[in-house]
Amino acid sequence: MKKYYNVYIPIFLFVFLVAGCNSSSQKVVSQETKDRSIALYKEGLVIQKKGRTKAGLAKYDQAIRIDPDNWACLNHYAWYLAVEAPKEDQDLKRALRMVVVSNKVQNQKNRDVLDTLAEIYHRMGRHKEAVAAQKMALMSGTVGNSKKGYLEQQLKKFEEKLKPDQ
Repeated sequence: MKKYYNVYIPIFLFVFLVAGCNSSSQKVVSQETKDRSIALYKEGLVIQKKGRTKAGLAKYDQAIRIDPDNWACLNHYAWYLAVEAPKEDQDLKRALRMVVVSNKVQNQKNRDVLDTLAEIYHRMGRHKEAVAAQKMALMSGTVGNSKKGYLEQQLKKFEEKLKPDQ
């Protein structure tokens, strides 16, 4: 019975907490505005890949400012802040806020967003939540073999951190 609680209670709490979070935006955003936000996000991706990180992040900020629910931009920005940014620029709290909104917009079903959420929880030392999010990522939709292998590897990494705590 103890195994049941160790697996399902964290998953339940994770879903309950995330589902209870409100989206960052209560206003209705027009399709034209959403399209502009997506275009700014894509510009930011191109600029960032060319090595101009600050200029790319500025485009992400613009995209999020006009559409606070641009889930792809929020997810990418959160991953950058948690994983790719130089140590002095990492901001796990901001990254978590961003990815929680992204996850809410995607109805907790996007494996890439759930993977980002799990990684951020892991880096914050919230390993049970990381495991729960990663398990949800593995259960979300069809996963190709290479992506499945990556997600399973991540899950194993997060589960390893649980062992000393138990």
